Amino acid sequence: MRTHFLLVLLFCIPLAAADDPLEKGRALYDAAREAAGGGKALHDISFERVTELQRQDQTIQIHSSVKIVLPDASRTEIDTAGGRTVLVYVGGKVRNLTNSQALPQAAADLQRRELARTFALFGPEPAQGTVRYRGAEQVDGRATEVIELFDIGDTPLRLFLDAETHDVLKRMYVGDAPDSTMAQVEEYLSDYLVVDGFRWPQRTRTVRNGNAGPTSSLGNIKVNQGLTYADIEK
Repeated sequence: MRTHFLLVLLFCIPLAAADDPLEKGRALYDAAREAAGGGKALHDISFERVTELQRQDQTIQIHSSVKIVLPDASRTEIDTAGGRTVLVYVGGKVRNLTNSQALPQAAADLQRRELARTFALFGPEPAQGTVRYRGAEQVDGRATEVIELFDIGDTPLRLFLDAETHDVLKRMYVGDAPDSTMAQVEEYLSDYLVVDGFRWPQRTRTVRNGNAGPTSSLGNIKVNQGLTYADIEK
């Protein structure tokens, strides 16, 4: 009887470990990180972006060129009918180089949070016990496993991982809405492209509080070109 009890206990231990939400969440995070970059370090990235907004039955396109040096610097050159605007985020501050003005701290905080969420699989690994498995769901017809990182960009971040590839098919978090209120934000990621060993989504569709938001498409994606802070600030 004692031997039978010990065998049952031994078989139950791995099952319990597999069902632990922290252990399963961490294992899925590691798989997603491996799928995203194969363990390689991402130092910098640049791309061309087209963002589409719907305004009163009219589609507005915004073209921008973006350079990012991880973990905390970015340069965004935005082309509009009125000309080009250059926004630089360095040292926790955002400056408009076009008119040499500093933007409010709220704008810098938004950029810091966006960078943290976008590169959640490429920055420092989260501490043990800060990633939790949240269950299985469908995203655009694909089976996904959902994990939650406790504090990314000042708020929990849920990643919906493709059950087969471990690509991130959706990000979900609470963020700032355009009217300065808080919103539940869902970002649907698709059209993954391999760039020098990194898998990167070329298309993002945003939903805020259940309402369709902007979509964006990326092109001319380049990684690890040796960009520096000087390239961001020039």
